[in-house]
Amino acid sequence: MLKKQGTVSEILGLAGSSPAIERHKGFLDTLKAYPNIRVVNQIPGNWLQTKAFTEVAKAASSIVKTDLVFAHNDMMALGTKEALQKYDPANRVKIIGIDALPGKDAGIEFVAEKKITASILYPTGGEEAIRLALKISVTPFSNCQPRLPIF
Repeated sequence: MLKKQGTVSEILGLAGSSPAIERHKGFLDTLKAYPNIRVVNQIPGNWLQTKAFTEVAKAASSIVKTDLVFAHNDMMALGTKEALQKYDPANRVKIIGIDALPGKDAGIEFVAEKKITASILYPTGGEEAIRLALKISVTPFSNCQPRLPIF
């Protein structure tokens, strides 16, 4: 989207939480390959649409000068979009979230309705958990006898 150069504002999840740490680290690790892309703002969003809206509104004058907003989840991306509407009516600033959840009021819908520019699929681990559960073998108790119903 940025053609290897530009400025980015990052909307952070809850400080100290492992998903926020991992998403921030992954973001910065990826940017190492693009030295002409600079992070110029880091805004606390705490995973909440309302918090992102409030904090982005406070910093809107500088955020609208960036090329892209990278939010740690889709709800914060939506809050960012709402906060920037009056400052960026032409929707120049691209907004990306994470999760890409399907369903009503979720990331895929936000992208389809052009509320945000894009969303990154973040695997939930559900598939891996199910595979692991299927691999676990349960050994029956040797001294348990089935009970017959009493009438």
